[in-house]
Amino acid sequence: MHYILNRFILGDTREVLISSDQFSETANAHERMQLTIASEEKFDAVARNYLDFESDMLTSSLETALVGFGQGMEQMGIRRLLNRKLSNLLSATRSYVDFIRHATKIVLPNEADSKKIAELFSEHYDTSLAYRTLDVLRNHAQHAGFPIQSIEYTTTALHEMPGTSLKKTIAPILNIEELEQNKELKKSVVSELTQRGKKVNLKCFVREYVASMASIHEHFRELASPIFSKDALFIQELAKAFPSSTGTTEIPVPLYAASFDGAQCIKKIYLGDGLQKYGAFLAAGNAHFTRTGIYFVSGESEKDDT
Repeated sequence: MHYILNRFILGDTREVLISSDQFSETANAHERMQLTIASEEKFDAVARNYLDFESDMLTSSLETALVGFGQGMEQMGIRRLLNRKLSNLLSATRSYVDFIRHATKIVLPNEADSKKIAELFSEHYDTSLAYRTLDVLRNHAQHAGFPIQSIEYTTTALHEMPGTSLKKTIAPILNIEELEQNKELKKSVVSELTQRGKKVNLKCFVREYVASMASIHEHFRELASPIFSKDALFIQELAKAFPSSTGTTEIPVPLYAASFDGAQCIKKIYLGDGLQKYGAFLAAGNAHFTRTGIYFVSGESEKDDT
């Protein structure tokens, strides 16, 4: 086996020999970077499904306020719509949790750090009824039914004066009795919900659940970021060993570290800076979701607007 740096383009015969250790460390660094970026993509799936859920609640509220509920079976459309979006969100969060539990063991070489992430999941589960409820609800939605059994609509006058503006709100409702009938669910969580009454407005529960995921992911990012930067620097320094073109207008071409068995290429590892740029882009967008449950969108007018 031998290891080289090469662009793999016709007409460019330049290549640089590297050691087995250099190639091995490059492969490990690249794997950690890919997993870190994949974690951001996994959380992005959670975040975007949450945005879809909130957006469709707002749109549905506006539509029912201005157009009405429609006729007959059309009234069931909003419940079906929100069930689809919430089911997607629950699936995305499960995928995220499973992935992070796996990725931490590779991305975070310090066992104490990977253990800390596992502890954070447990802490949020233990301290948040919303987290426990959505965790149970995912199992219920996957194997037995839907997370939302009904939709409630509320109209509230913003001011006491006649002809004042009206505020329309929508609430996705979980019927606790349906969970009680599912004997496969965790009894302690179902019992907690039963003590609260016959139904739960899932709106606030979903926001708190996503905020928990965002908080855990922020801790993961803080631990993974210096390792990601160190790996990126190692790859950048390795790439500097490849000679630049003698021309002054060289077109950027991907550079690879490659392993060869004789004349056969066994593995190629991309050495460009695309991973760093894409990772930074994803992290910047995902960081905002720690504010879930704090900021809300409303079409309500200010008092001085009228």
